[in-house]
Amino acid sequence: MKTLNNICNRLKKNNFLNAIFVLSSGSIWAQGIVFLCSLIITRLYLPADIGFFTFILSIINIFSGVINGRYEISIVSASRRGEIKGLIQLSFLIAVIGSICVTLGFYLYLLLWGKDRSLLALIWVCFFLLLISGVVNILNAYNNRAEEYRIMARVYVIRSVLQNVIIIGCGIFHWGIWGLLLGQFCGQLAGLKKQSSSLLKSGIKIFTPDRRAIQYAFWKHSRQLTYSAPATLINALAYSAISICIGNTYGMTMLGLYGISLRVLGLPLAVFSSNIARVHYRDAVKEIAAVQNYFHCTVKTLMLALAGVVPFTIVLMVCSPMLFAIIFGEEWREAGIYVRILAPMFGIRFLVGTVGYGFILASRQLFELFFQILLFGALIGGSLLVRPCNWNISVFLFYISVVYSGIYLLELLTILFMSKRRYLKK
Repeated sequence: MKTLNNICNRLKKNNFLNAIFVLSSGSIWAQGIVFLCSLIITRLYLPADIGFFTFILSIINIFSGVINGRYEISIVSASRRGEIKGLIQLSFLIAVIGSICVTLGFYLYLLLWGKDRSLLALIWVCFFLLLISGVVNILNAYNNRAEEYRIMARVYVIRSVLQNVIIIGCGIFHWGIWGLLLGQFCGQLAGLKKQSSSLLKSGIKIFTPDRRAIQYAFWKHSRQLTYSAPATLINALAYSAISICIGNTYGMTMLGLYGISLRVLGLPLAVFSSNIARVHYRDAVKEIAAVQNYFHCTVKTLMLALAGVVPFTIVLMVCSPMLFAIIFGEEWREAGIYVRILAPMFGIRFLVGTVGYGFILASRQLFELFFQILLFGALIGGSLLVRPCNWNISVFLFYISVVYSGIYLLELLTILFMSKRRYLKK
C-alpha cells in the first residue's frame, strides 16, 4: 500500500505528466464525445453514407489549414491595430477565393476522373465548409493573440456536442449523407459569436475595407504564403489524400469502413500526441539553455510515449476486428481489419508527433518538409500501382503502413540525431 501511495505522490509531483494532463483534459472530453457518438452513428448510417462524408471531409482537411494562405497566423504577432485589420481582411479575402477555386477544381476532377458521379451533387458543400473554416482560423488566431484559451476550449467542446447531436438526430430520421453534412455545417457555425465577441469589441473596423492595409499585410507577411502554406498543404495531403484515393478506387462503402478505422486510430493523436509535443518543446527549450542540446528531454519523452503506445498498438493488432464487431456492429468488422494493418504505422507516427517540434528547435524545418514530400510521394506511388498490380484495399493499406512506417522511423532517428548536437542556442 505504501509503495502504491509513493508512486501516486511521485506522479502528482511530476511536472511533465501534470502539464500533459492539463493540456489534454479538454481534448479528452471532446474526443470522448466523438467516440461515444460513433457507437450510435455506425448503427444509424450506412458505410457508404459515412464514405461520402469522409470524402468531403478529406477535401476540407486538406485545404482548411491553408485556406487563408496562412496569413491568419501572423495575427498573433502583429504589432499594430491597422496591421491586424489588414491581416484579417486579407485572410478572409483569400479564404473566399480559395474556397471557390478548390470547389471548382474538385468538381472538374470528379467530372473527368471520378468513379462515383453522385459526389458531384455534394461537392458544392465544400465551398461553405471551407469558407467557415477560414473564418474559424481567423478567430482562433485572434483568440490566441488575446490569450482567450478558455473560450477556445469551450467552443471546441460545444462544436463536438452540437455536431454529433444533429448527426444522430438526422440519422434517426434516415437523412443519410445530408444529415452528416448538416451536422458538420452547424457544428462549425457553433461558437462563432462567442469567439468573435472580443474582436468586435476591440474597435478594429474589420467590416470597413482598407486596400492599403491589405496590401501592406500581403507583402510584409508574404513568406506565410510562399513557404508556410506549401509545407502545411503537403503535410495535409500526405494523410487526407489517402481517403480520396480509397474512395475513388474502391468506392464509398470501403471508404466508410476506412473512415471509422481512422477515427479510432486518430484518437491518441488528437488527445495526447500534440499535447505531449508542447510539453516536450517547453522542456527542450530549458534544456538547450542549460546544456546546449535537448537529447535527454527527447529520450524521456519517447520513453513515456513508448510506455503507452506499445500496449495500445498490440491490443489493436490482436483484438481490433473482434472489438469493432462488438462495439460498432458486425458489418464494421472489416474496419477492424484495416486498424490491424495500420496500427504499427500509427504507433510510430504517434512517437514522431510527441517530439515533432524537434526540427523547429534545431532550426531545420526544411527536413520536416522533406519528410512530408516523401510521404506524399509514397502515396502517389502506391496509387499508381493499385490498378496495374490489381491490389485490393488490404494490400494497398499494407503498402501504406509499411512505407509510411519506414519514413516515420527515419524521421524519428533524424530528430534524435539533431537533439544531440551541442551548438544549438535558444
